[in-house]
Amino acid sequence: MNATCNARTTAGKRCRAAAVKDGLCTLHADPKVAAEMGRKSGQARRTKDLLAQERVELSPPRTAQEVRVALGQFISDVRSRRLDPKVAGTLGYFGERAPEIDRGL
Repeated sequence: MNATCNARTTAGKRCRAAAVKDGLCTLHADPKVAAEMGRKSGQARRTKDLLAQERVELSPPRTAQEVRVALGQFISDVRSRRLDPKVAGTLGYFGERAPEIDRGL
């Protein structure tokens, strides 16, 4: 059986997976399988040891140079999976706003 799945993607294109039963691939034949695989994938991508890491107390940045250094460290921490990207995004937003906060806006 070398046929492809008859289901359509959200973009309107045909699914390219191999059909296994009733002309559908494994995921389209049983939506519960797709949901379970998505759940497992999401769990695997989450950094598991963020809570296990030691907490380091940092002093707040006081100058623009210290803010730039901190943002650089956040980027490094995200790349090495020591910092959750969502947390880094929030910290980056604060870093963008630091000059406005400093001026009292």
